[in-house]
Amino acid sequence: MTTETEAHWRQQSACADHNPMQFISDSPADKARARLICRGCPVLEKCRDWAMVNPVVGVWAGMDEAEREAYRPRWFKAVEAEGLAALSRMTQV
Repeated sequence: MTTETEAHWRQQSACADHNPMQFISDSPADKARARLICRGCPVLEKCRDWAMVNPVVGVWAGMDEAEREAYRPRWFKAVEAEGLAALSRMTQV
């Protein structure tokens, strides 16, 4: 289910006008192109937060599943350190 807030930030994403298949492709070339698109995204942080708490596949916020899994413990520590500010941000994702 896509919320109105989620739909809003996704419309602002750098990937909004690109073929979504390259973001879920196993091709190294597609993953590299997807990462380049993510690199300049104005909603990269929201995308990363979304991908950290939702079961998604493919490249999100410049990371594939394995990279997100490796990054997740550091991300949770950062969110925990932010406390209520992080909680507030997460509910807006």
